[in-house]
Amino acid sequence: MKLTKYIFGILLVFSLFGCNGCRDCDDPANIDCSNYDPCYGEFEANAEFGVFKRRSGTDTTFWFDDPTDDTIYSELPVFRLVYFKSKHTMDSVKWKVGLDPTIYTDNIFAVNFPADAGLIHITQIAFHQSKEGCFSANDGIDTVKHSVYLKKIDSFQQRPLCCDFKGVLMDNPNDTFVVKLYDPTLPGGIALPDVGPYEIITGFTTFVGDIKHYANEPKLFGKLQSDRKTLIIDYSYLKNGSRVEKQFVGVKQ
Repeated sequence: MKLTKYIFGILLVFSLFGCNGCRDCDDPANIDCSNYDPCYGEFEANAEFGVFKRRSGTDTTFWFDDPTDDTIYSELPVFRLVYFKSKHTMDSVKWKVGLDPTIYTDNIFAVNFPADAGLIHITQIAFHQSKEGCFSANDGIDTVKHSVYLKKIDSFQQRPLCCDFKGVLMDNPNDTFVVKLYDPTLPGGIALPDVGPYEIITGFTTFVGDIKHYANEPKLFGKLQSDRKTLIIDYSYLKNGSRVEKQFVGVKQ
């Protein structure tokens, strides 16, 4: 009887205190868990980057990530700053831009180009050393090359992201109308059913609505597609306390 009580006491203590160390856990970063992964959170070097335009609007500063069809247009003698930005955080990076002898080492930087600069080659080399054995061919280095063509035009109207686009709202495909996309430096950059006209801030092939002072709180994002003819605008606005979502699809005239 005493032996039985003794064994029962041991089991009780074990159940109260000992099992905490026996229970399985679900944490791939914890070496004590059955699903422990020594490579959890590790990643290879990745030199992908984006070509950006930055514009300040009424509300905030807008960043436009526009790889486009590799052509950037400007009717000005000198482009506004063209930004290059790493898409991933690495240990370090090195950039080479065109014939510029400068070796850039920041994750994001900007360069001013003449409007007729033509073809510019950009290279980013990214360095990141991950844990040994996690990747089969890991030398800690990745290189990505991208080219853009800077083209001088005579006026804003020659940009692909201008001027008249004939199309429909997707919830009413039988009602065709024209959206006029004007120079955004002029008052009233665009008009859409229930949300215009109001100003827009443009990137290379995208634009957003600059909407701070509008009572129905419209939200708008437009993107010129890769054919440089089709424009898709997603927008929304408040009506009777609820947000109404709309999409316009049109073709350049």
